[in-house]
Amino acid sequence: MLPYTAEILAALAAQLNGALWPLHLGLLLLTALAVLHAWRPVSGGDRAIGILLACGWGWVAWIWFWRGMAPLDFLAPIYAGLFVLQAVLLLAFALAGRLAFRLHEAAFPMLGLGLLALAAVGLPLFGFLTGRSLSQLEVIWLAPTPSAVATLGLLFLVHQPPRILFAVPCAWALIGGALAWTLGMPAPLLGSVALLAGGGLAVLRR
Repeated sequence: MLPYTAEILAALAAQLNGALWPLHLGLLLLTALAVLHAWRPVSGGDRAIGILLACGWGWVAWIWFWRGMAPLDFLAPIYAGLFVLQAVLLLAFALAGRLAFRLHEAAFPMLGLGLLALAAVGLPLFGFLTGRSLSQLEVIWLAPTPSAVATLGLLFLVHQPPRILFAVPCAWALIGGALAWTLGMPAPLLGSVALLAGGGLAVLRR
């Protein structure tokens, strides 16, 4: 039995959305700029995107898990640790020059763009259609599952992405999917399924 309900998580999302609006628009713009860079790379763009991704995972670890979920769930610090681990990995590979966002050289560019669209638009829309109010929607870089899906989408735009970067998103897919299934939350469950499918493809690809 979980110590919280879907309604409590919806209230947490509403609280964050209300406190941080209109930061959402800036985060969406940065994501669009990352896609634009993958299409037409600019000097220093790869490293900047990698650093921003690392900051995104660290931000979700802090704002969602540590500040929002920790009073409700004793496992929240562990989930936060997973997101910090992903942030460290992204930062390390970015600084080492191992993240080259190249739309025309990536193995699955259309899948990457599709996952980005799902994270930015599809999951919030599905959440709205299944009963969430606009203020309660979980969005990228503020909630864990949409952020993980968006990250997976961007990684599919990388030329030869390091496979280890898919490990934490897949781990969160299992954890978040189990939580979403237990609480009856359709949008996060859909995001977890997309994460598992995309992560499995990344691991199995040549």
